[in-house]
Amino acid sequence: MIYKLIPVLLLSLTINAEVKNYSAEYEFISEEITIAGTRALDINEGLGSLSFKAKNLLASMFFESKFRVIDGKVISDSYKVRIKPKFVNRDQELVFNHENNTISSNGRDNWIVEVDKNIQILDPLNSQIQLKLNIANNVNNFSLNLIDLENGALESYQYIVDGVKTIEFKDELYDCMVVKRIKLDSDSDKVTLYFVSKDLGYMFIQVQESSEKREQELQLIELLSLG
Repeated sequence: MIYKLIPVLLLSLTINAEVKNYSAEYEFISEEITIAGTRALDINEGLGSLSFKAKNLLASMFFESKFRVIDGKVISDSYKVRIKPKFVNRDQELVFNHENNTISSNGRDNWIVEVDKNIQILDPLNSQIQLKLNIANNVNNFSLNLIDLENGALESYQYIVDGVKTIEFKDELYDCMVVKRIKLDSDSDKVTLYFVSKDLGYMFIQVQESSEKREQELQLIELLSLG
């Protein structure tokens, strides 16, 4: 299967100044588990990482995306996930090889796909950075291509700014842009809502995902550092 990736340009840029690095405590809530952990975004001179680490008596979770930002676009380099609760054991690592034009997966799901180099392909984490960059640059209706972790297929999602909601965090009120995400060319009923605060450097105060099968949520509970 052949996909397209953004060309790897020689000149790199720093992240949009409005989208700030941060470290923060978030709580993940689903039917299976509720767990709190630390999300951290670090982008310096175009090289970036976004991670989430969480642990309790029942589970440990680790997600990390490494990428570059070039001309306002995110280029994927690697994605790791480690999940070890009682009810599931999932280890997986994706490598985006720009020299060989392939994406490979090792771990629970093993596969390799050939890629072309004209369309941007993102992972579940760094797609959130592209979302923020687009919103910061007043791009309010756009689509992004994400890699399917199970088989390497390409999945397209539509994002649209769908209003503003005021949310209270730490006794302060923040006007958050509500970004709605749906899957294109699919009968999936899953809808994801991102509540994005410009005042907090385009951080997510909440993320809500819902479908007939399940609901899950990510909530900001403590801001550790910003900028």
